[in-house]
Amino acid sequence: MLAGAKTFVVPTAGNAGVALSAYAARASVRARVYAPRSTPRMILNQITRYGAELELIDGHIGDCGKAARAFAAETGAVDVSTLREPVSHRGARRLWAWSLPSSCAGPSPTRSCIPPEEAPA
Repeated sequence: MLAGAKTFVVPTAGNAGVALSAYAARASVRARVYAPRSTPRMILNQITRYGAELELIDGHIGDCGKAARAFAAETGAVDVSTLREPVSHRGARRLWAWSLPSSCAGPSPTRSCIPPEEAPA
């Protein structure tokens, strides 16, 4: 899936968009970044300076994620959103399998409370 990929997409409100833009510039591949219009100008400037296509969305990061997934579906671009690209997804699944109890009292900002048996494949 990733070998030979020429177009990548990510929703961002910060560092993910800048990182994808920098990597894409270095690899001479296309990057499209969807960001909320309210994203700090300094971040948006970095994204465009690296040469990525920047699409500003009226809404929040979830709206950007929907737009990024639609773009990926339409064009075959690789969606490198957090936990959507296959490499970190497999790593997160392993993490869920060994570090989380089968139930969790509530959400935490540093970990997911998805039971391992319900983690995405």
